[in-house]
Amino acid sequence: MTDFLGNADAGRGLDDDHADWYAFLSTWHHLHGDMPLTAQELRADAETEYEGPDRWKGTFLTTATGKPLTAKSLGKTLAGQVDRWRSDVVLRAEVDAHTKIKVYKVERNADPT
Repeated sequence: MTDFLGNADAGRGLDDDHADWYAFLSTWHHLHGDMPLTAQELRADAETEYEGPDRWKGTFLTTATGKPLTAKSLGKTLAGQVDRWRSDVVLRAEVDAHTKIKVYKVERNADPT
């Protein structure tokens, strides 16, 4: 028999992951609506001018050392999150018909079920 709440730390990690993704996707949708972006375009959007405001308000995905992901790492990370609902937002992906590059967009649903 396992201890009651013996895996609570693992559950908290999942809650933190969900909250981080929700914040990231919500901010993305706020900034860009449902406009499709490549990982490279999205990564460039995370750049701030010297001492300028952070449009992402700290929600952009980062490495363990706190630096924003590279475009390549971001693309791989996004690919693993496609079609996974985070509360009322979901990441979608498709290949641009003209450039043949994968693009991502965030959709928001008022009634996620």
